[in-house]
Amino acid sequence: MADPAGQGATGRRGGLAAIVVLAVVGFIVLANTLHLGPAYAGLLYFWYWAVIEDAKPRAMPSSLLGALLGVGTAALLQRAVLSHQPIEIIGVLVLIVAAIVVDVMRLLHFAINGCFMLFLTIASAPLIQGSENFATVVEAMMLAAAYFGLIVLALSWLQRRGDRQRGNME
Repeated sequence: MADPAGQGATGRRGGLAAIVVLAVVGFIVLANTLHLGPAYAGLLYFWYWAVIEDAKPRAMPSSLLGALLGVGTAALLQRAVLSHQPIEIIGVLVLIVAAIVVDVMRLLHFAINGCFMLFLTIASAPLIQGSENFATVVEAMMLAAAYFGLIVLALSWLQRRGDRQRGNME
């Protein structure tokens, strides 16, 4: 049956928006309950995976690997700066420049990708570099990957089930 007013699509978008809001609020509550201070890292990972990668399950491993490597590189930068050893700082800066070249040339896109660059950029900001415990950032990202990944899988399963039931009714 045709929907001349387009209300079905609008209703679906509204329902999806409500699910996203509830999922994000649920994640914040869960992260606070588990005392994971940097919930922003999990939400940033979810944003990247949902908006840039369209929440495709097959894109999750590459996005997560990029995020982890980006945070790892930022942690190396933090360690190098705190060591006050110029050779360590130069070494990490050379690594960052090499990663940029690899990303631009798309040589190792499964690992050095937009999510890598996003997390390297955010986690290298002076405010975060000065005080962040990158182990908790990784914990928040892993929690977000599991939490939002399970929600997306559950919604996909429900959608397939609904599609099958509608197919049987026609």
